[in-house]
Amino acid sequence: MTATVKGINETDVHSCPGLGRQVGDRLHRPNDERYVVLVEGTGSGTTYKLSPTAGGTSKLPPVKWDQKNSWFAPPEGQEEVWSAAGRPGWYWEIVAKAAVTASSQLGPARGDLEQLGIVIPAVFQALAEVLGVERPTAFTDLSDRIVPMPAEEIALLGRVNSILPAGKVWDDYLTLSDLRALGSGNPALVGPARQKIENLGPDMLLPPGPPTPTPALSRAQAVAVHQDVMKDQPPADINYRLALVAARHPLARRHLLAHELMHAHSSLGYGFQDVSTHVDEAYTEVLGRLVTDALTAVEAGVATPALATDPAAQRTVAGSAQYNVFPADSREAEQAKGALRYQKNIWALARVDLSPERKGGIPAQVRDYFFGRTPGGIPVVGSVLNVSTPGAGPVLPLARRAASQQAPVYLYMPDEGPVDYHLLVVPGPPAHAVLIDCGCDDRAQADAVVAELRETFQQVLPTAPDGRKQLGSVIISRAVPRRYNMLAAATRGLSVGAVYHASPAEAYNAPALGGGTKTSEWLKAHGGQEFPAAFSTLRRPLLTAGAAGVYVLGAHLDGSTRGPAGASGSAVLLITYGGLRLILTSDADAAAAQAIENVLKGAGSPAVFTHPAALAVATGRPNVEAGRGWPWTQGMSAQPGPPLADNRIGHPRRTVVTTVVGGMSVECGAVFSTAGNEAAYGLVEGM
Repeated sequence: MTATVKGINETDVHSCPGLGRQVGDRLHRPNDERYVVLVEGTGSGTTYKLSPTAGGTSKLPPVKWDQKNSWFAPPEGQEEVWSAAGRPGWYWEIVAKAAVTASSQLGPARGDLEQLGIVIPAVFQALAEVLGVERPTAFTDLSDRIVPMPAEEIALLGRVNSILPAGKVWDDYLTLSDLRALGSGNPALVGPARQKIENLGPDMLLPPGPPTPTPALSRAQAVAVHQDVMKDQPPADINYRLALVAARHPLARRHLLAHELMHAHSSLGYGFQDVSTHVDEAYTEVLGRLVTDALTAVEAGVATPALATDPAAQRTVAGSAQYNVFPADSREAEQAKGALRYQKNIWALARVDLSPERKGGIPAQVRDYFFGRTPGGIPVVGSVLNVSTPGAGPVLPLARRAASQQAPVYLYMPDEGPVDYHLLVVPGPPAHAVLIDCGCDDRAQADAVVAELRETFQQVLPTAPDGRKQLGSVIISRAVPRRYNMLAAATRGLSVGAVYHASPAEAYNAPALGGGTKTSEWLKAHGGQEFPAAFSTLRRPLLTAGAAGVYVLGAHLDGSTRGPAGASGSAVLLITYGGLRLILTSDADAAAAQAIENVLKGAGSPAVFTHPAALAVATGRPNVEAGRGWPWTQGMSAQPGPPLADNRIGHPRRTVVTTVVGGMSVECGAVFSTAGNEAAYGLVEGM
């Protein structure tokens, strides 16, 4: 979830009267009911005066539209309508754009899945245009992802945890083929599929709960639907009905599929369920309604750009759209017969949209819904760029993995011995950049190196809201000049976020290169924090950069007493991004290697460099003993490699691990893969 934006949270989601109520409307409460006798105010200021009887006189204080413990109860036999005026302006913009885009392709002869296959991409494109988020990728195989099955198979599937453990993907537990086998009706296929699910560990197979009628659910980025729901007549069992009028069942079924397909399209197939089911359903349902309303606009003949602002056209869509409703009253569950499912979640979203202090919350959460969870086990496309002439050199991508589902992550580094920096750019939106170290041993080269690095920053860093280029985080791994003496000059004019350093700020007192201020002053001015040895842990990252996590495997590792220059206490960093493991060894020695081994083998520590790691890159200046003694090759066939000379200077940087497969030449320091035991080379010179 986006930490800097106040979007929907758990406490926002509760039953309430909602917007658009009229005089005479009935509201249920846990133990009684009230009737609306007066409507006052508009928008977020809407209030209702209520009476215990229809047409009575109100002697009660007014209630706000979002006040808890009251919910709309439609007249007998009627369904609730989500009022056109109760929808945000951006909602109608998206519906109008999607409807116009899809209208030329839709027709009455197309079935549910054909229609959804046309409208879902149109909605995703409109989301990108109106909310400014990256366009989600729409599935092209909807017919394969919709699996009808009996209630007992849905009940079993419902026990499968919808939230994946860290570092896992759905194929580790359940595949689309398993779901299709479960719904096949063929005992020869159903039996093994059930057995596979029943054999899942306790982290994925939840204990049986009370029987709950479930018309459909999403797992493994596919949708299981009760087989009776897929028929054109309503199910005989009222608990599976989606509409009060039998003739409207096909339209209600179409909306059910739209809703569940949003779950399937969400990040890792579970959206916000790891945060809150209520928040997750708010976004899932509003996205599903965007799809349904775009279809409805085409069918009602109002699919024009004017729909974005035309109240009459909007009322036509609102009155015609068929969502899903409750088939019966339940005071205990706070639902009324004919009331819209998930409407309390929708009102929570409306509350955020109407709150000035939460401006921007919805686009940020939509972005997180689709892109905020990253698979740990799916191989990545890693790209390492040689920047001896930053911005002008060729892009040298590492070997592309089959079935990669992540965007590239870029690592910029120098190829000259005296220069030390690593710049990691993690894709977005929003993109994040982390700078680790920024220094140079050769004062004669300093001005040129600073100029090249500043040019790189301008070309590759994301842009902050104020228009400046932005470094999300800066980390200095050791208090020796070649780790920090260019920092102030190279970052001049940039927006800088969190700053961390391995020694007290006063230790960074070497003369600054390139005309910058003293680094100790720069660190204080930017709120730099010294990270203690307590950060030597895999249990929590030092910081996160988008989908990447930055961990301190060891700080102050060598155990030496820091001298006046603060030169001891080198920090070793681990960066994870999906299956990528990037190790920055800094100036680690043999004692550091032993300390890191203790961290990696500590009780409960995850396996970092074995599965699901897909690619690991190590770079830095560990000494010979450390280079030969790294503990993180556990389970690997890789062997320590020889020193690798720099491209120009000849100052050796040690190769920590080198795996050579198929006779390929080693030009890239420590780069190896655990996926299929193949090597991956990016021609990274001077590591």
